[in-house]
Amino acid sequence: MHESDFNQDASQQNLHRREMAKAAAREEHRLKLLQKTLEVLHKELQGQNVEVWLIGSITQPNKFSERSDVDIVVKNFFGDRFDLWTLVERQIGHDIEIIRFEECGFQNEIISKGMKVV
Repeated sequence: MHESDFNQDASQQNLHRREMAKAAAREEHRLKLLQKTLEVLHKELQGQNVEVWLIGSITQPNKFSERSDVDIVVKNFFGDRFDLWTLVERQIGHDIEIIRFEECGFQNEIISKGMKVV
């Protein structure tokens, strides 16, 4: 291959297509994981007088990555947080973080920006 054979515009277009395909796959994964998480939380916590929000990148289009966890905030949950953690993680097949609403310092942000699910 000669230096003159390299087409910079075609290479940039190819790279852009690959990046767009990866971003679309990440977004598809986020949406499926979000749906699965909602189903599990409703099944496990509905009717228990517990309030639940999702916060962070799982709720934001094009922000979730392979390294992201699912941030779940629980209010009025008096069960074992680690039992719930294990149960939800196992059912959705992804890392999560469970945050007790009563113990966190950003309650107003959770209420205003979080996705209330239960």
